[in-house]
Amino acid sequence: MAHRGHRAVLWLLSGAALAAFLVIIECAVFELMGDARYRTLESTAPYNGTESGGMPQAEEEDPLAQALAVNSEVVGWLHVENPRISYPVVQAGPDKPADFYLSHDLWGARNPAGCPFLDTRANPAGTHLIIYAHRMGVPGAMFNDLARADTSSVFSSLGQLVWTGADGTSDAYQPVCSLRVDKRYAPIQVFSWQDQKELRAWLEDLLDDSTQRAPSWQALCARTHKVITLVTCTDAAYPDDRTLVVFAA
Repeated sequence: MAHRGHRAVLWLLSGAALAAFLVIIECAVFELMGDARYRTLESTAPYNGTESGGMPQAEEEDPLAQALAVNSEVVGWLHVENPRISYPVVQAGPDKPADFYLSHDLWGARNPAGCPFLDTRANPAGTHLIIYAHRMGVPGAMFNDLARADTSSVFSSLGQLVWTGADGTSDAYQPVCSLRVDKRYAPIQVFSWQDQKELRAWLEDLLDDSTQRAPSWQALCARTHKVITLVTCTDAAYPDDRTLVVFAA
């Protein structure tokens, strides 16, 4: 009888584990399907090659224009060379919650993948852009591959970021540092400075808190005039932790 009860408990535990596993798989499938719609835009992104000068080559089709035609809240196109990230970026209007695009896609539909979005406190043409997207648990989707940028192996492999604003102007940014912080981390939540000297002093303070930094961080800081920070969840086991990857131009 005792053996029977033991087997029943094991069966129940196995069933619960299987059910949990199936839920995880189901969520991953839905997230992957949610992310897939962007590939129709990303496949025409103007960053499929690089000229000798290091700047992206323009393609005939303009995904940014396509994205703007879909949604007037598009503020630009984000491209990171490695890991390859290429998405439109939106900013919620005053009639929406600030995190509206955490659960809605470019087309305005509810979607677990969401859409990379700009902090509502940031000016799209400003000095510091903070852009959020999901760590989806699916390689190559959204900001999943940035989640461990607080480790040397991932950070050292990061490529340049190219930001193209809604006006079509592009700027290249280099990775400066990464941080693993609490989601309420206040020092990152600054969007303007009186001058470049203050901006560079702020960036140097961030570097004091960083987990990883570029070998050339001092030279990068000395010429920085604009910053983009990419934000995603670090680990499902630590829901309040965020990975910040800071790029400077």
